[in-house]
Amino acid sequence: MATIIFSTAKRYRSKLFSLIKFLSHNREHVALGFTRDKNKYVFHLTFKGAIITPIEKFMKYNVIFKEFEIIPPVPLNSFIEQRMGEFYGKLSGWITLSNLCFPFVMSLLSLLKIKPAYNCANFARQVDDGSIKSWSHIDFNWATSEQLLAACETSNEFRIQ
Repeated sequence: MATIIFSTAKRYRSKLFSLIKFLSHNREHVALGFTRDKNKYVFHLTFKGAIITPIEKFMKYNVIFKEFEIIPPVPLNSFIEQRMGEFYGKLSGWITLSNLCFPFVMSLLSLLKIKPAYNCANFARQVDDGSIKSWSHIDFNWATSEQLLAACETSNEFRIQ
């Protein structure tokens, strides 16, 4: 069983990031969940690349606010094999880091139609091999967490956990 997880950071470690958090909208992170040998894991994109994290470790730094079971079968195992260790594109990494410090960056890029090559929502979106019909209207390379969440909430292809 594969799940899609929507989370947000539990806390920021410095006063600067706390101020940024206060001034900006909620930072959402999108990840894929799965169970292996009766243990739950999260497969997600970080600045270290695409990694598998035990759910307990993930929960130290994140709060899951929505999790949906993906009902149509998706090729999660082959996706993990193909993507393990994959990194953000350099431009996307800098854009994401800039957006953490200056939240208006993503809005400006969207307005100028400049697409970062990779982010966590794009990463999660790419697990679909065409079997998730409610994601067909979401651009494969320009997905947002808001689009994925809206599709999950309104489609019968997902079941809330």
